[in-house]
Amino acid sequence: MVPVATRNPFLSSSLWIYRILTWTILATGLLFGATILALRYWILPDIAAYRDDIARTLSHAAQQRITIGGISANWDGLRPQLALSQVVVHDTAGRPALELPRVDATLSWRSAVRLQIDFHALDIFRPVLTVRRDARGGITVAGIALNLDAADGGGFSRWILNQRDIQIHDARLIWDDGLRTAPVLELDRVQLRIVNRGSRHRIA
Repeated sequence: MVPVATRNPFLSSSLWIYRILTWTILATGLLFGATILALRYWILPDIAAYRDDIARTLSHAAQQRITIGGISANWDGLRPQLALSQVVVHDTAGRPALELPRVDATLSWRSAVRLQIDFHALDIFRPVLTVRRDARGGITVAGIALNLDAADGGGFSRWILNQRDIQIHDARLIWDDGLRTAPVLELDRVQLRIVNRGSRHRIA
């Protein structure tokens, strides 16, 4: 009697899993490649046309009105980089609060996964940062409250500190300490780096 071959259900399942994983990886690679091509040849060369849309998206993410004077785009390796000029963050009353002459914003690919703007790196050049501490210990930067525990999620301060890596170049820092009633301290050409490590931040 000729023995009848039997199929191993474990091997059959493993083969299907392998095929599914292979096709998933190929599809992801093709989608990533198509995204790179679309950005390189269609979207980034005409990025100025999307300036207002980008400003609205940033404003929504930061829960604070942000306007952009000029915008151009480049690449930082495989990451798109936006060069922004005359960026203005407005306070809750709509008045200009923080003016940033130049910001280089390198996008993170997490933005596509999370469907929100995330930056791999933010380089901020020549800002004037007026930091005040009031008699109750509350801190504001350019009139914007640094409140990470607010019920609304902390607004702009929470959003900016959620970014992965922030480098501030050649800043003018004005420190007004109302808690200690000390004289105002002014520093020029300040270099500062804030690195987000999840629940902790490293400042250098």
